[in-house]
Amino acid sequence: VKDVEQKLKATESDKEDALKKVKDVEQKLKASESAKEDVLKKFKDIEQKLKATDSDKENALKRIKECEAKLNSIEKEKNLALKRVKDSEHKLKSTELDKEEALKKLTKYKDANEYLQREHTNALERITEAEKSVRLLSQEKSDALTRLSDIMGTKLRDNNPAITDLNDPNRPMKLGDQFSELYENEWTDAFSDISDCKNLNLTEIETIEVLLNILKEIYNICLEDIEEQLSGHKKLVHGFSDDEIEPFLKTAKDSVKTNAANYIPLLSRKIISSTSACKLVAQYKDFSLQYIENCVKICYFAAVQNPPMVIDFEPGQMFDKQSYREYTRSGTVVEYLVWPVLYLHKGGPILSKGVVQPKEENNSNK
Repeated sequence: VKDVEQKLKATESDKEDALKKVKDVEQKLKASESAKEDVLKKFKDIEQKLKATDSDKENALKRIKECEAKLNSIEKEKNLALKRVKDSEHKLKSTELDKEEALKKLTKYKDANEYLQREHTNALERITEAEKSVRLLSQEKSDALTRLSDIMGTKLRDNNPAITDLNDPNRPMKLGDQFSELYENEWTDAFSDISDCKNLNLTEIETIEVLLNILKEIYNICLEDIEEQLSGHKKLVHGFSDDEIEPFLKTAKDSVKTNAANYIPLLSRKIISSTSACKLVAQYKDFSLQYIENCVKICYFAAVQNPPMVIDFEPGQMFDKQSYREYTRSGTVVEYLVWPVLYLHKGGPILSKGVVQPKEENNSNK
């Protein structure tokens, strides 16, 4: 029994050792599993890196192919350039052969090179001088053409109102527009101011007549003023033939027209002054100053044209719809003039229609 008990104890001890070994093995297995998972994880990372590397490899191969294509293209261009260089060298060699006789006196290539450099510099200077001469001649040609164009344009426009300078802001067509706007704007304002003044106590027809006569006075003054300016020049060349004085008088007319913009403010002050021959202007200037100033401007520019534009204050007895518009009523017989017609020149086309008031007609006549 004691032997058996001892064997049992030894067996228990062996069992415990075996269990301990089993636990150690289990721990080692667990560690092995963890290591296995780490290895698998690293393996997956490596696979992903390999895939990324494959993609980069493909891109790199693609870029390499593109570079190879570019290199091939560059190589072709290089070959073409080399070919052109060779051709140039052949041409230079043939040129050098032609220059040998001139270069025989030169003992060294350096001297020959310096000689060629000097020749090159001299050639560039000659080319520069030639280009300057070409530019100068081109500029002179352009200036001559400009002067010729100006002269031809002036000759075409001279006494030819159908051809105007489009750069002139006060050309006849523009003056026609301004004349219409004068009636629609400043005339209307002046009409209202005069009509509203109780001290004047004017009827509608009397107010229209006042504004019409103010325009007429200013127009006549402008014509007389221009004629007076030109008469001084005519006196200077009195006794010469018309052919001889025509260029001189034309220059005088052009000078009057050129200075018109500077002269108009002075003329306007002269007309508005108390000593003015325009009595109606002096009498009604407080009610129609803007109207008066614009009348002076338009009338002077119209009178200074060559030939002068015409403002017609005689409407005739019968209503002419081609030349006039109706004021406040319709009819066939003209009662009175409200606003005159502006013509391009005497007997010329209409640039701005006038306004008339027809007589009132009975219903029985209608």
